[in-house]
Amino acid sequence: MLGSIAKRVAVRMLERSDNPQLQDLAKWINDAEGRAVDLVLETLASVFKSGGKLDQSTADEIAKIKSGQTALPPAPPYEAWTATAPYLVVYARFCAATARLAAWRGAIYLDGFFHSENCTSLWIFESREVPKIDIAQTSGDAELLPIGLDIKVFLLPRLSDQDRDAANARLGSNFTAWSKATTLDDLDQVKYVTEDEVTVYEWRRGPGSRSGKQELTVHPILDRDAGLGALYESLEPAIEARDRVLTAARRKSQEP
Repeated sequence: MLGSIAKRVAVRMLERSDNPQLQDLAKWINDAEGRAVDLVLETLASVFKSGGKLDQSTADEIAKIKSGQTALPPAPPYEAWTATAPYLVVYARFCAATARLAAWRGAIYLDGFFHSENCTSLWIFESREVPKIDIAQTSGDAELLPIGLDIKVFLLPRLSDQDRDAANARLGSNFTAWSKATTLDDLDQVKYVTEDEVTVYEWRRGPGSRSGKQELTVHPILDRDAGLGALYESLEPAIEARDRVLTAARRKSQEP
């Protein structure tokens, strides 16, 4: 799991396209340098944001990256923590990949979170812009930023694949209506993520009671692969389900 999350996501998306050149480029990405992969992910995000699909124009853009015709971005600041907090860097990479692909639509439901596969995480991007992902040392352990700030993550009981996709479809078809119907105040919220712990502001309620109080609860990260694996495996189908209605509407509007 210490490999590039962005690379895994990009490879999976390109392999599933119906363009042979994109499928060949997926093989190159397996060996590509991390910053080139980040640029490929930016290209894929732009395609989804514009309502397009992965086609020959996408292949041409990625081919330019492969050939060195496109300048690579500088290494993100969180990579400087690779030696001292390697797993926190992995979490940062996943957040960066998710933000590039999902922030513009405001929110997304994914399976699991860093500490557990047995939950569903609702990611809210406050500004709909891709936030700066970083790691910072405060008074205690190094923390993942901007979890709890520009990226708010709420935890729900684990949804089935079908229910997760349906939730993403509702979100994607009408974000305003979804926002009005979704009460975030009743959900447990992630406040801090360190390399070994996830701190959650959780509701404590008595049996049969709708009232209660919130308390900070620290969850140790005991099985990194399980939580990350659930997040990664759900990312592509979650994006597809969330954007399906919008993509179909845009393509219909472009028909002669």
